[in-house]
Amino acid sequence: MAGERGPVKEFIFLIVLLAILIPTAGQAGFSFQIALVHPPQVLWEKSITTPNLFSLAHRNSIYGVLVWEAFQIDPEGQLWLSKIKAESPSVLEYYGLEESRNTWVQQTRKIDSLKIRVTANGEFRLEFNQEKINLSQSVPDGTLLEIRTRKIPDK
Repeated sequence: MAGERGPVKEFIFLIVLLAILIPTAGQAGFSFQIALVHPPQVLWEKSITTPNLFSLAHRNSIYGVLVWEAFQIDPEGQLWLSKIKAESPSVLEYYGLEESRNTWVQQTRKIDSLKIRVTANGEFRLEFNQEKINLSQSVPDGTLLEIRTRKIPDK
């Protein structure tokens, strides 16, 4: 009988260990950053769990209509453009997409980072984990920003 308690204790220990480790699975050390390109400087940074999502809304400079872009951050911290929506089909056609306005168009485009020149009339707004950042009101007109992920070094 005494020998049977060993496997039971080991099983309980394994369950407790998994209960501790599973909630942190997928929390590879990554940060989500908004940075100045010149001079290089991180303006905003949050630790993230992966996978994750964020979106960018802006006014298209050619057609003057709103465009929404949705991005995914995969478990390796890589950015992917996942879908686009615009108020005008002309914008989607300009992007080489043939869909009607105000309909999300699915995409699977991997990007290293997202560089944008923020202008006041571009109305750039970023939404990340229910936090909304009005980039056009946060930096001077014409500022070049980079949106990216970075691996946090292991301790």
